[in-house]
Amino acid sequence: MPEDSTLKERLVTGSERDGRRRRFDPQVKRELVHACLRPGVSVARIALEHGLNAKLLRGWISLASKTL
Repeated sequence: MPEDSTLKERLVTGSERDGRRRRFDPQVKRELVHACLRPGVSVARIALEHGLNAKLLRGWISLASKTL
C-alpha cells in the first residue's frame, strides 16, 4: 500500500456525543481492507499504523468478503 499520510487523518469522520463510538469514512475503510488482502501483509500491523483495533479491521475484512 502506498504510504498515504492523510489516510489516518481521513479515517475518522466523527464520533458519538459520549465519545465512545467513532464513525469511519467508507472509502478509507475500503482502502484499508484492500491493503490487507494483499499477500504477506499483516492485518495487525496495518491496524496499529492507523490507530485501529485489529479485531475491528478483521471485521471489516469479513464484511467485505461477504458482499463480494
